[in-house]
Amino acid sequence: MRSLKFLLLIFLLTSPFGLFACDSTAPPFEDITWVMESYGEPGSLKTALSDVEVTLFFNSTYKEFSGSTDWNTYSGSYKVEGSKLSLPQGVAYTQLKCRSEEIGRQEEEYLGLFSMADSYQIDNGKLRLNCDHQVIYYTSEQEPQ
Repeated sequence: MRSLKFLLLIFLLTSPFGLFACDSTAPPFEDITWVMESYGEPGSLKTALSDVEVTLFFNSTYKEFSGSTDWNTYSGSYKVEGSKLSLPQGVAYTQLKCRSEEIGRQEEEYLGLFSMADSYQIDNGKLRLNCDHQVIYYTSEQEPQ
């Protein structure tokens, strides 16, 4: 009788039904190119500059992120556990002079905020990074699958 219960438990955990019932992982955000849409305090978000594409990509194989803020690039490693996110070694970035003061200001604000990312969520196909008490919203460059 004991072995029957054990086999039943193994079946439930390995069958598609058992996997779906026990799956509590957060929605995928890796291996997608994200483009920043807005950032800042919830309720008073700043819209990303229209002539500047700020991108972000999380590589699931190497657990590394990378992106571009206009003239500059940034990268580093990340860890994810459920919807918790950490950047254990911080954010490395190039320091080329931006083509305008406005772009430079957005880049500085964005990188400062991004470096504090501590969790994420996907809502209606958008990525939201929670950064202390502020947020960054991204849209996907890819069509939803």
